[in-house]
Amino acid sequence: MAICFLDETETDPAVGGKARGLAKLIAAKFSVPEGFVAMPDARDDEIVAAYRLLGAGPVAVRSSAEEEDSETRSYAGQFDTFLDLSGETEVVEAVNACRASASGPRVTSYREDDAPLTARIPVIVQRMVRPDHAGVAFAGLDGATLVEGVTGLADRLVSGRVNPSPLPEHVRERVERVARQVVERFGGAQDLEWAAESDRIWLLQVRAVTAPLPAALPDRFPLWTAANVQEAIPKPLTPLSEELTLANMLRIFEASYAFAGLPQPADAHVRFVKGRVYMSYSAMASAMSAMPGFRIETLLLMFGDSPQLAPLIAYRPGARRYFLLRLPATLVRSVAWLLFAERHIERAREAADRFEQRVRSTLACDPTDAHLLELLRSVETSDSTPLDAMSVSTSMANRLLVTLMSTGAGPDRTLRVGAAALAVTGDIESLEPARRLAALAEWLRANPGLPDHSGEVQARLAEFMEVCGFRCAEEAELANPRWVEQPDAVLRLARQLASAPAASPSAVARPTRAASLLLRPRLHALTAQARMWQRRRERTRAILSRVGTSVRLLHLAIGRRLCDRKLLNAPDEIFFLLRDEIVSLLDGSAPETARAARLVARIARRRARHRRLLASPPSSRLLAELPDGRLAPFAPEPEGDALLGCGASPGRVTGRARVVRDFGEIQTLEPGEILVTRTTDIGWTPLFRLASAVVTEIGAPTSHAAIVARELGLPAVVNVDRVTERVCTGDVLFVDGWAGLVRPVHEGSPSPKSPRGGAMSGKANESHSL
Repeated sequence: MAICFLDETETDPAVGGKARGLAKLIAAKFSVPEGFVAMPDARDDEIVAAYRLLGAGPVAVRSSAEEEDSETRSYAGQFDTFLDLSGETEVVEAVNACRASASGPRVTSYREDDAPLTARIPVIVQRMVRPDHAGVAFAGLDGATLVEGVTGLADRLVSGRVNPSPLPEHVRERVERVARQVVERFGGAQDLEWAAESDRIWLLQVRAVTAPLPAALPDRFPLWTAANVQEAIPKPLTPLSEELTLANMLRIFEASYAFAGLPQPADAHVRFVKGRVYMSYSAMASAMSAMPGFRIETLLLMFGDSPQLAPLIAYRPGARRYFLLRLPATLVRSVAWLLFAERHIERAREAADRFEQRVRSTLACDPTDAHLLELLRSVETSDSTPLDAMSVSTSMANRLLVTLMSTGAGPDRTLRVGAAALAVTGDIESLEPARRLAALAEWLRANPGLPDHSGEVQARLAEFMEVCGFRCAEEAELANPRWVEQPDAVLRLARQLASAPAASPSAVARPTRAASLLLRPRLHALTAQARMWQRRRERTRAILSRVGTSVRLLHLAIGRRLCDRKLLNAPDEIFFLLRDEIVSLLDGSAPETARAARLVARIARRRARHRRLLASPPSSRLLAELPDGRLAPFAPEPEGDALLGCGASPGRVTGRARVVRDFGEIQTLEPGEILVTRTTDIGWTPLFRLASAVVTEIGAPTSHAAIVARELGLPAVVNVDRVTERVCTGDVLFVDGWAGLVRPVHEGSPSPKSPRGGAMSGKANESHSL
């Protein structure tokens, strides 16, 4: 396209570094003046048309070369900039002059020996802000923030013609707060240009601070993990799903820290990398270290990683005094939840039911835009009670797991035995789809020859849908149909299970009994509590999934409304808009003349970006944060041909591998094969009954694969680095769920033995920083 509006550019490299930075700020909900990018092939009449859509008022015209504001060069002050222009002729002339400056002597000298830039570069035309104060700000990863400014426009300060002048304290504080939020959102040190207009802080430019990639990692560095979070969110999400998921995750973290009486970490603890979500071990350790007796080794074990990573992870020790001052209130909250947990969880279920009933009753009555808006704005409050219940349940489950791991002869041994003992005798919510589908499969096996459309089959299927119809694979993605919307797919799964040999029920309970015998008597009560809170955690996750299904139905209804008005081509395009954009379309605040044409382009660009992210290979399970804020894949060095991970469910099996890289390939799994995949979620549960063992790249002792494998008595090893690349379908594997070991078995080789483990080392692939 010759013209791209800033809120449509996303991460398109063609629009240049400065425009990409502004687009990132807009997507992250920072205040950025409206504008568009005139691409190198934009004609004068196209620039004029875009300027009219912008309102034809005063604008600023600035360059956006490909490398500008990039991680390797800033090009600060190298291109011509024009401020406070009005009129179509002036704007067109300024765009052409800005393009021409790319081949001028100033830029050529700046590039030194590099090849010259093309004279045709993207140019930004942006609504002019008339600030009371403006300037620049630097925000570092250590929380340090430097703000400089002047009265009026900042061009004199940026060009060096004047020195900074004193700023009002309230302006400086607001700028510092926004700058820290930018660092938290994007990571890495950031250089910002800002403008204060009344009570609003506008961001006019953002660039990562230019720094060379280091030859090696420092001794200690921030470490990011996919842990079990990519199990719940395994793929890049559509824009709406990502926005809501990020908000939910931040609330869960904040509520969990508050419940435990821990300080909120100053650094970002959630980050999307190439569309996939990561958590910061460093941020979590900074908060949790406020507790007396905290060991980062235990945190690593909680998420299924080796405690030998501990010396590598940099974090700020939490304020112990903060925790101790809040300890009385923390104990009161904990006792209240221990005494009334079932009541709290029941309230969460009732809140989800009320929201579901409101959505269904409202949609059944041809609602007005005002009714749809009211429901849309109530999503956050409807989510709050289930989110808080899940936060506390997760906090309690993790706290008990940490205690269980910290008790006994040693953390490694306790992890293996404790994880095995966490099996909760089949009454956990995550297993409900598998139980219900297995019952349907058993009935189909006993009644062969009945077609799918027969009344009896449909009645049995309806029973399954009544209880489990709100579930599906990758539930965080609102664009994914729920099982109730795809009954044919559910029946195919049931018939696949029906064609497999029936499982032996006695095999399911055996590992749990064996593990219980290994626990010392004083650990039985602790293990029982851990089981109970794990069960509650899974119940609250199911409640939250019900809310998600209602949110999906609401947005699809709004999508149909916008289709009727010719603003969308299909209802599911709603998932490529953001919440504020949807609100503006319903309340009429979006400009009538621009919104239809711009929506088409915006959705097309976001669809293309989403397809690119889905097609790109996932990043490493662990990411090291380099000193300049960039991320690089980090992996422990392999030890021979042994693949080591976290032993999440006990037992030992030798069998043939079935590598499944996507849920769409799950039907290739044959009975008795070892399921090898990157990650699993609730949608995979019914197929676990076909496998003899489960091996995943992502997971933790309390992840979905671990929980369901323990319940079904399957050996499971999770967090096995790059296992889907290092194992091929048909390979014979020995899987040891006690030791966390996966090893190829070669013909004629002796029986595999489990290693005792060696020293941890690792490396970052600096040539592929993210």
